[in-house]
Amino acid sequence: MAGPFSTKTYLALALGLLFAILSIVVVVLVNSSMRRLALTDAELAARMLLDHNLAIHTYFSQDLKPKLFERLGPATSKDYFEPVWMSSTYAIRKMDGYFHHFNQNPYYYKECSINARSPENEADDYEKAFLANLQSNPTLTTKSAIRFLDGNPYFTLLRRGEAMEESCLRCHGSPEQAPGDLVRQYGPERSFHRRVEDVIQAISIRIPLSEAFSSATRLSFYLSGLLMLALG
Repeated sequence: MAGPFSTKTYLALALGLLFAILSIVVVVLVNSSMRRLALTDAELAARMLLDHNLAIHTYFSQDLKPKLFERLGPATSKDYFEPVWMSSTYAIRKMDGYFHHFNQNPYYYKECSINARSPENEADDYEKAFLANLQSNPTLTTKSAIRFLDGNPYFTLLRRGEAMEESCLRCHGSPEQAPGDLVRQYGPERSFHRRVEDVIQAISIRIPLSEAFSSATRLSFYLSGLLMLALG
């Protein structure tokens, strides 16, 4: 007894089902590849930003401050403190603010610490956990992840910051030893009583992924529409 459909119809249905399955696989692979590419681009941008600002730190510590201390040393009192050129962290924070004024790229950069001298550098809970891990694990250098904040995805990169050196204790040891201008400007409570070799700072970067992921989703919809049209 002949079936309700001809062999040709069954063959067409089978080919259509196979085409639909292959179309789904293609769309998923394209979407996944675009998301991986967005993550790669975000990681490259984060590491470039990190290396750029580490170069600024190096310039301050190896070029600017030694020259200025040599030139101004005899003429300044022990209470003198000017963060504009004596603090590379202050300088980078100000530069970052100027950059965001001229460029609306919504990336996030912070040199965070616990009990930071400036409240703008105070670590959040996620960053505090990383700082605690740095103290207990000397081999830990970086941590990267995708985090969702307010429903939006971000590529986040945390990196071990500078360890406390003997020369740093002049400003981070006890308030009594610190320059008077520094204590008057920031108070005697925050970022004191550090110890040599303490890792008291981490660099925290977030690169937004919403736009890149949205583009991947839009392309997947367009591709799905074209494949369904081809199937039709």
